[in-house]
Parts: sequence; structure tokens; C-alpha cells
Amino acid sequence: MAVLLSLCVFIFQVFQTEGVCPDQYYGVACENQCDVSCKDRLCNSTSGICNGCIDGRYGTNCELTCIVTNCTGNCDRITGDCDTCHLKWYGTNCETSCSTCMTSCIKSDGICNGGCIDGYWGNSCQQQCSNNCNNGGCRQVDGNCNNGCKVGWYRGTCDTSCTVDQCIGGCNRNTGQCSGCTQGYYGSNCQTRCSSNCTVGCNKPTGRCIECKSGIFGDDCNKPCPVNCLDTCTRDEGKCYSCKPNTVGLYCNSSCGTKCLPITDLTQETCDRNGKCTECIVGRYGDGCDLNCSTTCDGNCSRSNGSCTECIVGRHGDRCDKNCSTACDGRCSRSNGRCTECIVGRYGDGCDLNCSTTCDGRCSRSNGRCSLCINGYNGDTCDKECNDKCTVCNQDDINNCSQCKDGRWGTSCNKQCSSNCNGQCDKFDGSCSVCKLGWYGTYCNIKCSGNCTDGCNRISGICTESKIRFVYKNKDEEVSPVVGGVIGAIFGIVITVAVGVTVYCYLSKRKQSSKSKPTSETRGYRYNNHPTINTATTGGDNSTSDHSTYDTLQQVSTEQDEAVNQYQTLNPDPAYVNLGLQ
Repeated sequence: MAVLLSLCVFIFQVFQTEGVCPDQYYGVACENQCDVSCKDRLCNSTSGICNGCIDGRYGTNCELTCIVTNCTGNCDRITGDCDTCHLKWYGTNCETSCSTCMTSCIKSDGICNGGCIDGYWGNSCQQQCSNNCNNGGCRQVDGNCNNGCKVGWYRGTCDTSCTVDQCIGGCNRNTGQCSGCTQGYYGSNCQTRCSSNCTVGCNKPTGRCIECKSGIFGDDCNKPCPVNCLDTCTRDEGKCYSCKPNTVGLYCNSSCGTKCLPITDLTQETCDRNGKCTECIVGRYGDGCDLNCSTTCDGNCSRSNGSCTECIVGRHGDRCDKNCSTACDGRCSRSNGRCTECIVGRYGDGCDLNCSTTCDGRCSRSNGRCSLCINGYNGDTCDKECNDKCTVCNQDDINNCSQCKDGRWGTSCNKQCSSNCNGQCDKFDGSCSVCKLGWYGTYCNIKCSGNCTDGCNRISGICTESKIRFVYKNKDEEVSPVVGGVIGAIFGIVITVAVGVTVYCYLSKRKQSSKSKPTSETRGYRYNNHPTINTATTGGDNSTSDHSTYDTLQQVSTEQDEAVNQYQTLNPDPAYVNLGLQ
């Protein structure tokens, strides 16, 4: 410690010998430290006066405090005035705001540097723009509104109101005159009413009607239109826009010519304003409809030159004075005589070419292609024969047959029908329409039963013969349809009698007392495969009638149901089916 102290004393003695103190110290022996308000705590080594002041301090020895908080940096060392102010502040000590400036203001006088914010004007932007300015504020130099005035105000600063209530769209910025008037008013300030005969207002400066009510014309709409005008007339001269029927002229004071076609439904005028007919009566033409159309016109002709609108059949030309070609099928073009259609068998522009003789009817007008071919031919002009198995083939495909020769089928008729088909078979699947006798099935490939005498049904195979075989006393005996009908009639009578007897017996038994018994046997009948029918004789003993006994009623074919069907052919009453006698 003593060593350090001795070192310090040595250093001070050295600086004192040279007349300079170390930094931050002053005095004869450099025994005093500079004031804390000195910048970097540096001062004069003899007097101790600060070399400079820290921010916020001023005075000889920085003993005073700067008094304004809006200073930027330090204040003046002698006066204490601010060197620079914060934005939008000015004055000696930056004590005054210039917040209405757009950017900043001059420190000494507060004049704005970059203009004013909206709503203010003047050098220092301290004056407010008029509340009647449109959005956008006013000019800084004089306060005139930048974007005009609000409706109802005028002059540069928009501080004077328009004085007339009938203005629309405001008034002139400079003169205060109305920009436009409400409908029905005119004048510089819209102070005068338009004429009562104006329909959509009047001219603002002059009061002249823009449009008059129907039937009136003139500047003030105070004159009636001519009596034959239809509805109204021109505003200035009173000329009719349209006339009542059969009147013409600018003022509708003349009539149409007698050759004009009268038009009474008001869809058109009979003639125009100059008396020219709109339409002529049929057969007339010309401005006055005083000329006759050609007799070969089909109807009317042109108003201007008499050319026919249409020609009668077989004629052409402007006046239909030329004959169509004999190859035309009816009409031809009025302008060049070209046939509308050719007669059958002809083609070409002039219908002067012959269709192929194998065409079935017409051919194409342009290239002679046949619409259809006769049987056995195909191709565009039907000049090719179908394949030898077809009778009719597709016009574009020789092997696409639409009809086959007998005994053939398939797309190209290359397949043979079944040999048991009786005639043609179906072209698409080969199925037979009719089978030969003794065969049945889709393709007639199944034999009928050997017991069928006249063939069988093509679909079911059921026999179709006209006679039925019965087994009579163990012998076959064919019964003709006539005999079968007689047998059926006898069976019907027997059944009727049996039913009558049964009903009679039933009613009699109900009347008898419980002790009595019937003296005669009730006749019975059965519907089964072997029935027995008993009949009663009148006035005698019961006896069995001499009817033939049928051991079995059956069809010779293998199916019993077929026999039933055959018997029903002889007698359709189902009560007799399977009925036998014992």
C-alpha cells in the first residue's frame, strides 16, 4: 500500500512539473475531480470548467438543466435553447406542436414543410377547411376545396349555399347556378315551371318542351296535330308519324289508290306516305298497281318489275315464260330451270342421265346411286349380283343376305335348313316354320309318335289326326267323328236322366219319415275311369240297359291326356271325358 501511494505522489509531481493534470482532474495539485455534468467528465485542468456538457445540461459549468422534453439531442451550452426538435414540434425550446403538418415544420416559425393533413390549410396548417368541401380537403395556400363542394354549396371555399330548392346535382362551383333542374322546372336557378303540356320536362335555359303530350305540337306544346294523324305528330312541324287507314301524305290529308290491297287490321299501311301501295291486289304490280302480272305466275309478282314470285308447275323464268324439262318430276328452279326432282329412272343436274336398270325405283340425283336394288342385285348402281344362295342381299355387302333361297339360312345364307322342314326355315336361327308329316320340334328333328296317323303338333308333338281309336271288346275299332258325336249325344242324355233321378230321390227322402225306406234303388253315377250307370225302367223292375261295354277309353298314343283332348274334339262337354259304361 505504501508503495502505491508513493507511486501516485510521483505521478502528480511529474504532471505538476509539466503544468497538466490527468483526465477528469483539475487544481494546483490536480487534487479536484471534474463535475459529473461534464461530458466524459472532462474539464479545464486549471479552472475545472467543463469542456462540454452531457445531454440535458447547459451553463458555464453545465450546472443548468435543459427545460424542454421535445428536444432532440442537447440544448445550447450558453442559452439552453434546443438545437433540434422532435417531428411536428417547434419553438425556442420545442414547446409548440405543429401536428396538423403532413410531415414536419420549421423550428423557428412552425411553417409546415410537406403540406397539411386533410381538413387544414395555411402556412402553419392551423386553419380548418370548410365542412362543405368534398373528401380530399382544401389547398394549403388559400383554403379552396380540392374536389369541389358538397351538394347545395358553391364558391372556392364552398361557404355559400345554393338558394333554389329545385336544383339537382348541386350548383355551379363559381356562379351558384343550378347544374340541373327537377322535372317540370327551368331557369338559371330552376325557378320557373315548364308548360303543363310537356311530358318529360323542358329545356333548362329556354323552357322549350322536350316532348309534347300525344296529339299536340309546337315549342310550348300548344297546337293540335292534324285530325288524320294516328296518335301524334312531329314536335316542330306537326307532320304525322303515321296515318289513319287509307289516308296518306305528310299531314295524312290524302287517300290510297284504288288498286292498293286494302289492309284494315292496322298491322301495315295500305300505302306509304307518298301514296305508293304497300301491296297490290293479286295479279297487279307497279307503284300504282296498274300493271298485270304474267298469267303463268303462281300467285303474285314483284311490285317493282313484274317478275313472278312463283311459277305454275312446269314453267320457269322471271316471268315464268319458259317450259321446264320433260324429265322434271313437276317443278323446276324459277331462276335456271334446274329440276326440283327428276322423274323415276333419271338423274343429273338436267335429269338427262338414266338410272341403272337394276335400281328398284329412284337413284341419287347427284351420282346415280340406287336408292334400292331389285332382288338379287347390290352395289351403288346395283350392278353386282348377290351370292348364289341369296334372293335379296344388302346393297353394300354382297354376303349380307336379307332373304335366302328355299332351304338356306344364315347371314350369308350359307347354312342348310333341316331336311324335315316343309318349305323355308327362319333366316336367323334356322328354325322350321312347318315340319314335314311325322316330324316335330324347333328344327323338325323329332319324330311324332308312331300312333299318330295324320302327324303331330310342331311344338308339343301332340297328334293331330282326325280319328280316335277306342278299345272295344279287346279289339281296335276306329270311330268316325260322326259316330263319336252320336255317342256323345247319348252320353249327354244318360247323364241328364241320372242327375234328374238323383235330385228326385233326394227330395223324396227328405219327405219320408225316418222309419220308411225307399222301395226302389236310387240310381247312381260315377265320374271315374270305370263308371257304371244304372237307369230305371218306368213301370217295371229295374234292369240294365243294353249299352255296349267299353273296357278302356284311351288314345292309342302313349299319353293319356292326349286321348282326353281328342275326345273333347268330338264332344266338348267335359262331363263326358273318361266316362265308360259297364
